[in-house]
Amino acid sequence: MKKFYPREDQRGYHYLVCLDGSDKSWKGFETAAKISQHEKDIIYGCYVPNPDDKKKGEEIKGKYEVFKKEKAMAKAKEFLILPPTYDYDKAINDFINTNEKYNFDFVVVNERF
Repeated sequence: MKKFYPREDQRGYHYLVCLDGSDKSWKGFETAAKISQHEKDIIYGCYVPNPDDKKKGEEIKGKYEVFKKEKAMAKAKEFLILPPTYDYDKAINDFINTNEKYNFDFVVVNERF
């Protein structure tokens, strides 16, 4: 049996959920919402566009806004569209490790990344 450990950190965790429009990526978004139990937890969505299909990012951003309203996900905040590239995993890794604005505790990815 697993042992429960209460969270002692009161600042809240920051989750980055990488979305590509697939059902699995939206499931990851829902899962992040379920596990983010602290009132100060924040969920960010992100998308890495393929250089051949830059418009999809705005589509996913629109769905993100609708999805968070329908599911009453108050913790879901900003949606980030990263620069277009074919190297998705590197783009996400670089963003997580080099940006100065965000400090993510957990990153949720699916098989595309």
